[in-house]
Amino acid sequence: MASSPADNIRSERSPGSVYMCTEPEWAGECARVAIPISYTCQVIPAPFTYNLGSIGPDRGALCRITTVSSQSSCDAHGDTFVEFPGIRNLFSFKEQNYGKDAHHIECQECTACQGEE
Repeated sequence: MASSPADNIRSERSPGSVYMCTEPEWAGECARVAIPISYTCQVIPAPFTYNLGSIGPDRGALCRITTVSSQSSCDAHGDTFVEFPGIRNLFSFKEQNYGKDAHHIECQECTACQGEE
């Protein structure tokens, strides 16, 4: 099992990256992906596009994952919001399989998002 975002946050970080894994529970292929906190819509990079098992943004960021739209951009419908420490299983989150549909992400600064370790 790969380490969780909480395990990877020990060094001083500021919002601007998101920890992604291809499998639930921080397993499979994992990487810290740079995502600006500027409301900029970005494609979720391979191998995580349509295959996002777990996700954890840095503390202080709130990210929106686009899952429903068939468009090739961010959409306000059917989105999932995530803050630190993240979602351990996007393939089974709130009785939905968001991981197989995740294709775009945008993040913003969130001073009220405290997260828990």
